[in-house]
Amino acid sequence: MNKKTNILFVCTGNTCRSAMAEAIAKFLLKRDGIKGVVVNSAGLQIVQGSEIEPNARQALLDMKIPIRKHVAKQLTRQMCDRATNIITMSSEHKSALHGVTNVNTLAEITGGIDISDPYGCDFAEYRRTADYLLSALSKALDKIVK
Repeated sequence: MNKKTNILFVCTGNTCRSAMAEAIAKFLLKRDGIKGVVVNSAGLQIVQGSEIEPNARQALLDMKIPIRKHVAKQLTRQMCDRATNIITMSSEHKSALHGVTNVNTLAEITGGIDISDPYGCDFAEYRRTADYLLSALSKALDKIVK
């Protein structure tokens, strides 16, 4: 394993998909005893001061995945430059990062599908998204850090 692995998850607002992906990846790495991997998330168009969506937080808690206080972060060039792996939730997010290296959608890594945005949906949709992220990230982390 490369001790300098730095994974950055990117979505639109950094309050649903990428925030859940960050928490789930940290949980999986800790569960598997993998150290030396930095995991962060950011959004392309955040609302300053936004916290993780309550349904996203609840979905993670129901899955016994800890989530610390999360405040949305705006994606910066410095974040991209530090990241060894930038993982977007959709092909549209990847397209927005034109010219940035080491960018893949989660679907490209796992052979799955783009993660649709649960924002504004009911709790069941957030839970489905979190369940899918758990499965997809288990595969993705195997390819990236194991």
